[in-house]
Amino acid sequence: MSNGVSIFGILASHRFARILQKAVKEPTAYEPTYHLSPAKSLNLADVRESVQSTVDEMMSSYTYNSATAKQTSLELSDRVKAEILSLPCMIGSRYRIVTTASIGENIGQGASLTSQCIWSSKIDDFVTCTHEQLTHFCVVSAFLIYKE
Repeated sequence: MSNGVSIFGILASHRFARILQKAVKEPTAYEPTYHLSPAKSLNLADVRESVQSTVDEMMSSYTYNSATAKQTSLELSDRVKAEILSLPCMIGSRYRIVTTASIGENIGQGASLTSQCIWSSKIDDFVTCTHEQLTHFCVVSAFLIYKE
């Protein structure tokens, strides 16, 4: 009568354990950089141009519909964020990007959009772009906040 344990089973389990140890990589531990400011400054003109062209491209053929305005503003916000991250000045930078997009029906009313944020005025910045047509208006803001 055997108890189910064999020398071949033990050797196979040791071999399998060695394979797993090789396959599992230890997470890379990064040393703190202690950078309190960015190595290179932002080129806000490029960021503003990128945001404005994205907004104009997406909103030029848009016709206002209250049912789809929320989804369109989310897509616009995500697209603007992706465009900013693809800029050469943003590659490898430690900036966190927060974008907001507001779309509303244009019926001749006035609108005021505000936002508040605590940040360092020396290294953090923002860009706001607007687009207005007969049926709608759109305001997109991108906040670039340096991660220390």
